[in-house]
Amino acid sequence: NSPPTTIELHQELSLPCPSSGKIATKLDLSLEVDAKARSFALDADGSLAHDNCGFPHEGLTLTVTGDPDIDFAIHSELTGGQLSGSATSSAKGAFNWKASDGRSGRCVIDIETTTDFAAKKRTTEGQVCDFKINESLAWR
Repeated sequence: NSPPTTIELHQELSLPCPSSGKIATKLDLSLEVDAKARSFALDADGSLAHDNCGFPHEGLTLTVTGDPDIDFAIHSELTGGQLSGSATSSAKGAFNWKASDGRSGRCVIDIETTTDFAAKKRTTEGQVCDFKINESLAWR
């Protein structure tokens, strides 16, 4: 029975990567909650900035550097205790990578997922590292 409340969060971190380098993260989050109406709205966006970030993988080390970085966003709502409207998430950006065996490349990420609760359908479209993605899932 508390009044409607908005919670906001801004966070920036710089963290070491498993093998070398670092990753910087930024997050801005806003959550509006109305317990009496049984509703909330969540919006978040942020970024990942890889700086010579090394990861061990199957006997190799993969090193990733943002080109530029990876930005992400999400949105979701609940009204009257029920998911409402559309929930969306997206990621966009690119990074350069190199493997300790000499291979290297650039990966572009541009992907969006929309879940339409009224239509009972989730759609994901875009690309990740030259792989095209176009997927729909429906439920009853």
